[in-house]
Amino acid sequence: MDKTIITIVVVALIAGGIQAYKEQRVNVTMQPDTQDLGMVIYGNVAQTTFILTNNTAQPLAITKVSTSCSCTSATVENQSLEPYESTSVNVSFDPAVHKNDTDLGDIVRTIYIQTDNPNFARVTAEIMATVVQK
Repeated sequence: MDKTIITIVVVALIAGGIQAYKEQRVNVTMQPDTQDLGMVIYGNVAQTTFILTNNTAQPLAITKVSTSCSCTSATVENQSLEPYESTSVNVSFDPAVHKNDTDLGDIVRTIYIQTDNPNFARVTAEIMATVVQK
């Protein structure tokens, strides 16, 4: 059976329907949790996108976007999200930014999104890559 049909059936069976389903899944998420950029050649810039979703009944403001290393940058397309709204988080990884070989080999970098919701004050996701010389 198709996952969409199963989800619709499950939602229909929950007392209160769609609204009850939404209330049971209250969170702020960045999907996927981890993205593997694969092999990145030193000197090239890899890019990817995550989806940040406000699965709460309240508006959400993004107060800060940061990363674990200056070789990684992230920007959020929308600084505020209405309830149950999503936005893109665009991420760039430049292993040559340090001008040395500190970003060669297997790396993991973290993206941090801070929000004004005290229950979901910080949301994170990771990128992984294997950086090689040409």
